[in-house]
Amino acid sequence: MLLVPHRALFLLALLVLGPPVRCPAPDFSRTCARLAPEALPFPLPVFRVPLVDDDCPILAVFVEQTGPEAAELHVVTADEDHPLPVIDQLYDAQRWFGLVEPTRTFPFVRRARGRAGYRRIADVETLVIQLDPDRSGAPAAIRFPGTYSGDQGWNVLLARHLSATIPWEHFDLDDGRPVLHVNTWNHLFSNEPNNGCERHRLVTDYPVFEGSRAHVQRQFETIWTDFGLGF
Repeated sequence: MLLVPHRALFLLALLVLGPPVRCPAPDFSRTCARLAPEALPFPLPVFRVPLVDDDCPILAVFVEQTGPEAAELHVVTADEDHPLPVIDQLYDAQRWFGLVEPTRTFPFVRRARGRAGYRRIADVETLVIQLDPDRSGAPAAIRFPGTYSGDQGWNVLLARHLSATIPWEHFDLDDGRPVLHVNTWNHLFSNEPNNGCERHRLVTDYPVFEGSRAHVQRQFETIWTDFGLGF
């Protein structure tokens, strides 16, 4: 009986204060199947990330083998922080509640049309490793379905989610692994760096698990169900 007012107060606090800066994260190591990178038929990417994004570390990468010719990688980061704090709060609210969505005209935001929130502020971006069956399943290209940056840089106001397929040989390699440049604040990728001399770090070591994007989403939803906050 006490859960109803508790939920209502929690929802009111989120509406007034915005989503928590650090929402509870799933314990992937407890609830998901770990994968050994050396057991995969392709090398995992190295991520080149600007230091300005240190507050949004990569939490995990989920791998979904969709067939002999492709594998989907779902990259989970703790958050995505817009360079303007006010817009950042709107993005957090959009991911959490699904109340708003960005636009390209003033005031650059509108009420979401029939969209439900994700109940998370963590960011999930997907890329696809394409394999060549004629070369014993060797990696042939990386496809970015709505996760390609194009020529956009870190401080772009509203990042466009572009798509592209880049041949494997067009990537720089780090110990045989393709280097993906995180070029925008909302974690869009490219084989080319767009931020000049921006200080960066190479992320080579991260937890790897088996699972689809839907599986990742369920991990976050389960937290709030377990708390009795599945409103």
